[in-house]
Amino acid sequence: MTAVRNLALTCVALAFLSGVADAQTYPNKPIKIIVSSSAGSFPDLSARTYGQQLSERLGQPVVIDDKAGAAGQLAADLVAKAPPDGYTLLVCTPGPMTVGPHANKVPYDPLQDFAPITLLARVATAFAVNTSMPIQSFQEFLAYAKAHPGALSYSHSGNGSLMHLGGENLKLLTGINMVGVPYRGAVASGTAIGAGETQVGFSDLLTVLNLREAGKVRILAVVDPARSTFAPDIPTAAESGIPGYDAGGWAMLLAPARTPPDIVAKLNAEAKRAFELPEVRQVLTKAAIDPAIMSPADTAALLRNDYEKWGKVIKEAGVKFD
Repeated sequence: MTAVRNLALTCVALAFLSGVADAQTYPNKPIKIIVSSSAGSFPDLSARTYGQQLSERLGQPVVIDDKAGAAGQLAADLVAKAPPDGYTLLVCTPGPMTVGPHANKVPYDPLQDFAPITLLARVATAFAVNTSMPIQSFQEFLAYAKAHPGALSYSHSGNGSLMHLGGENLKLLTGINMVGVPYRGAVASGTAIGAGETQVGFSDLLTVLNLREAGKVRILAVVDPARSTFAPDIPTAAESGIPGYDAGGWAMLLAPARTPPDIVAKLNAEAKRAFELPEVRQVLTKAAIDPAIMSPADTAALLRNDYEKWGKVIKEAGVKFD
């Protein structure tokens, strides 16, 4: 019995030492970052910005591989099944991790099959109203919606999108009644508000800023945890009467589950260093992207919170996916 126990302890020790050795020599070959979105998207830009800095610092090539198939689930599945050695990473949006798994069966567990490293960035999502409406603020919008149940339609970027879920969550949280109208993407959703096809709705911040300059919309709030550094004059929905409300998008960096903690810590530290560089922040801010680095533990907590939040909204609102 003693011999068996000693053998077991030896195996544990060897496994631990192997992990330490891997972390000390990491990286000694190219790193691949698989992105769950298409080239040119904000997760792609976030990944390329991080990858360039990582390559320069660690002395190994970092390859960016965009795989947007199956709403990002293809990318997530590839990383979930990759060796947990830090050489295959994932940059993804909430879709394949916190929304898609509630809509259909996916071949991975978003909470068990990944090691969260950090949130990389957030992209500002805005809520706007057509200028023909007698609404000047987010609080006035809520009052108007409550006084005119069912009279307002809101545009969003497609059934099952984060903007759609944000609208349905807004209805659940406030008791207002408005009708969602799906469009093909955030730009089309914003254009619909400006054209008066819908009275209110969601879009990316850059689109509605251009529409505001043209006098077509008023931006009532950003639906993110904090104001955008790109347009700090616009308040958050939370500041405007809905504490904790958040329907903004993010780009998260993850590794396969069981990746050595030292490697996760190294990748996290490199992200923090890179995204604090003034030249990096300038590039991201010009694209209305806000750096949002956090600890692995906080990243895991955010992932779990959003997974549970959107699952609840999908169920309670009876959200239908295309």
